[in-house]
Amino acid sequence: MGSEKIEKSVKRQKTVKTQKISDNAMNFAKEKLSKREIKALAWSKMIKDIADVVKKPKFSVATRSKEIIQRTIENFKGFRVMPDGKIESYSMDAAECEYAATAFKPDLSYEIISKYKQIFIGYQNCAIIRQNAIVDNACTMPAIDAMASGYKIMYPNGSKKAKVGELEEFVERSQDKYGIKDVCVKAFVNKAQFGWALVIPTFNKEVDMEKEFDINDIDRDSYTGLTVVDPYWITYDFDQESLTDPTSKHYYEPTWYSFPTGKQGYKRIHRSWVIKLIHSNVADFLKPTYFFGGVSLVQQIYEAVYAYEKALNEAMLLLLTKRSYVADAEMSNYMANPQEVNALLDATAELHSNYGIWVKQIGSEVSQMDTSLTGLEEVINACMQRICAIAKIPAEKLFKLAIKGLNSSGSFELNDYKQHLKSIQSNDYLQIIKFHNMLMTKSEFGKVKNIIVEFNPIDTPDELTKAKVREIDARTSVMRTSAKITDRKEERIRLIGDPNSGFNALDPEPPELSDDEEKLFSVEKDNMGRPMPKATNNPIRGKTKADLLVEEENKENTNE
Repeated sequence: MGSEKIEKSVKRQKTVKTQKISDNAMNFAKEKLSKREIKALAWSKMIKDIADVVKKPKFSVATRSKEIIQRTIENFKGFRVMPDGKIESYSMDAAECEYAATAFKPDLSYEIISKYKQIFIGYQNCAIIRQNAIVDNACTMPAIDAMASGYKIMYPNGSKKAKVGELEEFVERSQDKYGIKDVCVKAFVNKAQFGWALVIPTFNKEVDMEKEFDINDIDRDSYTGLTVVDPYWITYDFDQESLTDPTSKHYYEPTWYSFPTGKQGYKRIHRSWVIKLIHSNVADFLKPTYFFGGVSLVQQIYEAVYAYEKALNEAMLLLLTKRSYVADAEMSNYMANPQEVNALLDATAELHSNYGIWVKQIGSEVSQMDTSLTGLEEVINACMQRICAIAKIPAEKLFKLAIKGLNSSGSFELNDYKQHLKSIQSNDYLQIIKFHNMLMTKSEFGKVKNIIVEFNPIDTPDELTKAKVREIDARTSVMRTSAKITDRKEERIRLIGDPNSGFNALDPEPPELSDDEEKLFSVEKDNMGRPMPKATNNPIRGKTKADLLVEEENKENTNE
């Protein structure tokens, strides 16, 4: 058996590819070495080649996926054709690419790049930091304020006419049965807390949501509402286009979202079935770092909140230690017997208080030093303004501060905050409510109804302001009618359409006058647009109220 192994190993040696050696080495081997020694050298060379192969790392799916998703500059090298026809690669910061390096100079110092090189802090840390009162208010306050004014729905112009109270009842049922307002608020809070939020529909029947969205897949009375899933329960799957084609509109956007379910293990949902909200988008090469979400408000604001609370804590320590006492002492005595001196200082500090006495040795001098707190309030206010700028909430609302200064009305800050709330309504809440209305109408009525969603004004005037506005509108209506710009029917329609008029239940058709009423008035109208009474004996003068009363008395006497 041993001889057979040796013969096989010798035959394998012939297939070993050796490197090309010089002529001198070849001649030396022929003259000085035997065939057996040459074969031994070839065998050792083969063993060395095998060792080099073993040292190479094995194929790893995690490493390969990291190379595909988290690309570096090595994956984006430039190529050029050399004069001899060969293709050579070069890096974009090479000397031959000065034109490309001129646009940006990658010479940022370590202090600068380390300051702005923030990494994803993790979903658990985001949840822990949000426990802070300031961070929690920054995440929840805009969400609640944007939904506080509510919304209304209507049919498009020229479409179906709504019955009295039909649309209002639809909005109330959306909240009472499906909790759509709570879903919108939670979606924004998750977006601010984790960087993104995923809103998923739920059904009481099995719906295949792994394929693309189809409204016909929803059966009658199957829709049960929308839910918001926290991102740490979700995993991602991609198709080839979304992972490898940068020209695709869904590039680096997960095709399916998977999360555990109690009955079926894991459930896959296509992206067309969900509503995804992102707080702050990142570049493509950072998306895998943020799990294909965005930068959260918590990550952006936690450093500013820590600096603010650190400044407040430091202010309290300064208040407690701003007055210090200095007493004469011989340092040599302290160095000779530090234990006795420390015991003496502790006893003196225990006796001394704001209402006590200071004990000192005879002949020693004691002085008091006060630490100035000038400028401390400006530092705290600067930290506060930094938090408000990141959260997009005025300090008067986030920190409940009173507006100071004769020229400070706070109108600019409040108007800016209102614009922020309107952007939340239009960018986040609107798409959630529209998606809910489509699913709800298909489930309850068997077909999708075309419904327009409109949010109520954020400003809510008081009753006195509303009364003044209605008075001005009434005078304007009379002026339009008297100038014959509009008639009575058009003004009634305008009153019915105005939600603040108080006449929304009026019949669009004005009431018809009876025959007796028609006889009392002529077709002529006064300068206020009112019909004038018909003339009596004097054609110039019309009937007054007294004339009408006299006529009625005469008729009664005649009947008697």
